[in-house]
Amino acid sequence: MARGIPGVAQMVSYESDRGRTRDLRSFGIERPVNFQDRVETRVIVKLYGQAIDKFSSAKELLGLIRDAIEAHRQLLKKGILHRDISLHHILKGKPGAEPGHRAILIDLDLALHYTVDSTEPTDWRIGTSLYQSVMVLRSCRMAEPLVHDHLDDLESFLYVLSYIIYVYDSRGVFHSIPSPFEEWIQHENNPSLLSRVKEGSFVFQSTPVEITSRWPAPCIEVLHGFRRFIIDLMHKKDVIAVERPPDGSEFLRSLRLAADDHYGYVLGLFDKAIATLEKDEPPAASTRPPTSTLAQVSTVGQSSLKRSADDYPDAQPAAKRLNSPSSPTARRKCCHLRSPGSGTSHNA
Repeated sequence: MARGIPGVAQMVSYESDRGRTRDLRSFGIERPVNFQDRVETRVIVKLYGQAIDKFSSAKELLGLIRDAIEAHRQLLKKGILHRDISLHHILKGKPGAEPGHRAILIDLDLALHYTVDSTEPTDWRIGTSLYQSVMVLRSCRMAEPLVHDHLDDLESFLYVLSYIIYVYDSRGVFHSIPSPFEEWIQHENNPSLLSRVKEGSFVFQSTPVEITSRWPAPCIEVLHGFRRFIIDLMHKKDVIAVERPPDGSEFLRSLRLAADDHYGYVLGLFDKAIATLEKDEPPAASTRPPTSTLAQVSTVGQSSLKRSADDYPDAQPAAKRLNSPSSPTARRKCCHLRSPGSGTSHNA
């Protein structure tokens, strides 16, 4: 169902039923009651770029996250909810890709079929804890968790943006992991505590000057606007989760019906910031080399019996012709959340 959706990893081939867990155990005829048989499957996808933290400008970063959110929106329209948005699961597209193709969502192994009437609850065991929404983390201590919806994934996108802005500068240079994020990492295996830490998190408070000074104003405006949007809807869902009003289910359904408006608002924040950054960019320098004054003088009075350099045939030996410089080949590097230079590569 994700075939042909811009910004979503495309499968080339797959091999199913390569092996089963039951074949690796010596159960005999009877198996344990709670045993879950697992099936090995191999999936081959197209090769894409590096993780999005390998950006080189503020405009590039906003374009990457913007296109990843748009890809998530298109998946949802096809009835697919990703459920595992993280820094590791957004890659850069091909160099020079057009808007809509600048970022690629990968790893849909935890995705599910989704409609506005879906009943699949949030589950703290699904996803990457550092980027999970507060409501997903809180499901570990809720008797009746709320349904996992698009807002949980949009909240994850906010954490991806927050992490990059707090840890890097606008040129993509790594600085350090702030202590609040270190606290998230410390509690990543304790969803109940991590949910409480996130609820009172710096992500939902004012951004320190040492962070804002490293980024142009449009990027900080996106962060703050995205933050306000998520906080408002988070509070509304929190009331439903705690108070359980009679019309709670209908209200949550109305939020799911408004998904396209939600995406439109968030994407509008990014589009406005990107447009401002483009307007503030200095004009591109000309790549045409300046004409040498000496060369112009030397042609004055040139004998008509002499051929100019442009008159030489295309078959002229390469040693006497100017070779155009070739573009450097981009080297692929791995990435990891906690360090700017380590991690897992995604190969076809």
